[in-house]
Amino acid sequence: MNAYDDHAPIIGKKLWTIALEWSHLGSHPGTQKDREERIQAVRGRKKVINGSRSKKSAREAVEAAADAIRYARNTRQARRTDAKLGVCYVDTQFRPMGCATRKLPAKAPRGRPPVLLPEGSMDERLRKRVEAPVLDGLRQHYRTDDAGTEQVKITRDPGEVGIRQSTYLDWEFYSRATKHPKKITNSTVIVPRDWRLRVLNEGLASLDGMLTLDAQRIESTAGDVTVYAAVWLSQGRGYALTPVRGYIALGHGQSYHALTRAKAVPGLRRKLNQTDVDQILEDRGGLAGLAQRFPSITVTVRDAQKTGSCDYGIRSWCHRTGLPYDQGEATLAQVYRAYQQVPLPEARAAMLRAVRRHRRSIMRDAA
Repeated sequence: MNAYDDHAPIIGKKLWTIALEWSHLGSHPGTQKDREERIQAVRGRKKVINGSRSKKSAREAVEAAADAIRYARNTRQARRTDAKLGVCYVDTQFRPMGCATRKLPAKAPRGRPPVLLPEGSMDERLRKRVEAPVLDGLRQHYRTDDAGTEQVKITRDPGEVGIRQSTYLDWEFYSRATKHPKKITNSTVIVPRDWRLRVLNEGLASLDGMLTLDAQRIESTAGDVTVYAAVWLSQGRGYALTPVRGYIALGHGQSYHALTRAKAVPGLRRKLNQTDVDQILEDRGGLAGLAQRFPSITVTVRDAQKTGSCDYGIRSWCHRTGLPYDQGEATLAQVYRAYQQVPLPEARAAMLRAVRRHRRSIMRDAA
């Protein structure tokens, strides 16, 4: 059955013409009174509709017919579009005549499903794919203002890669009893369009507790050491973040950041050549035991540098954990508490070197 077979016998051919006209409109024309007057003006129309001679009954029947025609037309157009795309609809309840008692499996649909393009423009889709890993690295390695916003911008200009931060005072953040405002920091990280290819796929996104914004391989040296010209973020005081342009030497699972290529490769080799004192740690209850028994041992910035840590990584880690970088040293207990907050292997290596420097005093006190 179709719309004509369902409604034409009820309203008649002349009113069916009106219903067909109304079906081309988005909604029924005019008011109910206008539509009833239009129906009454048709000569020779069918008078009794659905057992009633009222104008209301005739109007409702014509409106129902118009809605049915409009629905059938839209459905037909949708099916034609799907057919052009290769979609084939199968009625799973269909049974051939004479086979009512026999269960027949429905035929698999032929053709292919329609290919739907993703939503948004190319730049919007690319930004969404880049935004998630960049923001994850930003929140993992740096202090960020929970009251502020962090977002990612992609660029084609290599000189624009970095970070933009803005601050403002919010006097309504705290309660009225508080007499000072909240300083809110918003951050926008700017990375190249091909950040996933240049950085993420190369395994350079997070190195030494810092987020890499851009990297370009420039050479590979003997011993499987690769040097990249890169841009990374360094933690400052508070929520301040600074982009640093320099070089990253990568090899054997370790990395080293430096301003020049001449410092990057030797720094990485120095980092790889460090020996460990795990046996001493096992005998003394590990770092926790040493920090508890010998809390006054001094750990210096020089210890971290000698174990291969780059100055930018040291400064960023100190600012993040609240250690006084400008003083150049801290006690083993202070460094160990900071290490528990952000357990980087470079910090552990610095503490081990400090223990090695004070080995004689440790052995003497233990004896």
